[in-house]
Amino acid sequence: EPYFPWYHHSHRYRLRVNETNLRNVTNLPEIVRRRNLSGIPYVNRRTATTVVPGTILRGAEPVAPHVLRVAPEQLAKAAFMPHPRQVPTARAAAGGPPASRAPRVARPAVTVPPVRRVTPPVRPKQPAAGRPSRPARRTPPPLMAKKPPPAATPPLPARQKAMQATDPGRPLEPQQVQNLRRGRPAGPKRDQEVPPHPAAPRAAPTRRPAGKQPTR
Repeated sequence: EPYFPWYHHSHRYRLRVNETNLRNVTNLPEIVRRRNLSGIPYVNRRTATTVVPGTILRGAEPVAPHVLRVAPEQLAKAAFMPHPRQVPTARAAAGGPPASRAPRVARPAVTVPPVRRVTPPVRPKQPAAGRPSRPARRTPPPLMAKKPPPAATPPLPARQKAMQATDPGRPLEPQQVQNLRRGRPAGPKRDQEVPPHPAAPRAAPTRRPAGKQPTR
């Protein structure tokens, strides 16, 4: 049962990941390169599958209280997809413990009175007798950048919008993140997913009634 990561990775990474979970396999590169998963006998498909609503995945909520019971016949007919098509919310992107936990009680802060330090005034040095005084050295102004560098990680609303437009629920690829950092559209994805998403049904073309000509 090969594992195909849904995030950006190389072929070498996919081989190394599957070296530990594939047993008694002599043609590992051939299995990992395959694109059709219909012929793989998933022995634990009916017993090791967890079904939850999409909102639970989108909001990173606990899975155990929201597990849905699905008949084994329905699981056997379910189609394979590379990843759930759910765009994560801000709560899921932030990580950490679930929101259902009780908040911690903050301890009262101890106020410490500030300590004032008196700095004695600096007296200018007097030039020695018979020697002219040297002019004070000027400190060069600090170098100011004309334009601040872009953030390492684009803001979450921009990433959510890009994911929704390209492939909902799939992490952005490196070139897509770079485009967002530069203020450009994320652009299309390049990595090939396994298995590919099922093609969306196309709408039937509308036919014009006979006898009517299009107006210009």
